[in-house]
Amino acid sequence: MTNESLKIDPSLEERIVGDLQILKKRTNLFLQPVTPENLQTYFNGLTRGLMLAFPILDFDKYVDVYRKVRRDHGFEDTARAVFKEMREKDLSEESIVGTMIEIEMEVWKLVICYSD
Repeated sequence: MTNESLKIDPSLEERIVGDLQILKKRTNLFLQPVTPENLQTYFNGLTRGLMLAFPILDFDKYVDVYRKVRRDHGFEDTARAVFKEMREKDLSEESIVGTMIEIEMEVWKLVICYSD
């Protein structure tokens, strides 16, 4: 079966973004301790799991979209973790975690949109 013959369930975006919204509201239920580093690890696992579960989702597309969204939020396009740049801008840990989740929500909306 090719990726072209696969279709994404229209509710996938809603489910992923909905879960990320719950994560944003109740971060401490998902991460202990709540740190940008732990959140980045969570996102890495989420991304890998979704890529394995839905072969139509393309990792290169995810990376391209992530880089664009990161730039759109005013951060450099580098391999360095975005939370390190946020710390350099003196953002609070809470603000960093919230911004990281917002970026991830935006990325998944676009990745799924471009995967149809």
